[in-house]
Amino acid sequence: MFNPSLIAFWPLITTRRSTQTLGFLVLLLLAQSLCAHGTRDVRIQELNQQLKQNPNNAELYLQRGRVWIDSQVWSHALDDTLRAERIQPELHEALYWQGYIHYRTQKFTQAKQCLERYITLAPQSPAGHTTLAQVHTEQKNYALAAQHFDLAIAADSNPQPQRYIERYRVLRLMQPANPARIENGLKEGVARHGEIINLLELLVEWHQHQGQWTEALAWLNRYPEPLRQTPQWWLAKGHLLKHKGDTSEAQKAYQTVIDNLALLSEHKRSLRPFIQAKQEAEAALIALHRT
Repeated sequence: MFNPSLIAFWPLITTRRSTQTLGFLVLLLLAQSLCAHGTRDVRIQELNQQLKQNPNNAELYLQRGRVWIDSQVWSHALDDTLRAERIQPELHEALYWQGYIHYRTQKFTQAKQCLERYITLAPQSPAGHTTLAQVHTEQKNYALAAQHFDLAIAADSNPQPQRYIERYRVLRLMQPANPARIENGLKEGVARHGEIINLLELLVEWHQHQGQWTEALAWLNRYPEPLRQTPQWWLAKGHLLKHKGDTSEAQKAYQTVIDNLALLSEHKRSLRPFIQAKQEAEAALIALHRT
């Protein structure tokens, strides 16, 4: 049974109440930013005092560099990580952060040089391989990017779902594409993290791109139950069924979109995403009846 309260699947049009909520969130984020700057300044002062007493302590410079990184004060961050490396060359972490800073400031050649040196010294670093993969992606070296995402995932005891998503994006950009590698990479993420929507969506997208409608439907049917109640899910199902050639089931799916939207309040039905969903379902039904 469709639950009319399940509307989070769509972006909402701003209303008076949502405008007030947005204003509150802006104030909250501003307050958090101010607190973060306050925390940063206190931490910098603490580290400055410690460095006065231990001016050749590389770890302290690296700590201060990390504070500057968190605040995106890149020039100070780079200065401190360089100084940490000069004092203690075996502190390889400083080299990683130099590469990260260059990556974030779009100095990709310098980033690549630092990160390649770093992973030579720390070949099992998930962060090193991930950031180097991101650099290669920016430089359109997609094969190398995919290789380092593979290494990052293999080296990490609990790789984030985002790593699988980034690798998928890179593999899609490679020419020629390797369909089995793309699909298996996403399935690996599902096996590791379970059926999270971000990965399921990409599996549907990939099989749809391949024209594999049955497989796309199978992954769509594995969406969490709350999402399978939404008009948007039924609309996606209708499109896949239509492409598969199952006209009768596609018509049922599109009609379910219209029926579920009718259960919403008049106010919710007037929101643009719901209006568009209804119009799309109605247009699809008309087109199917004509065939």
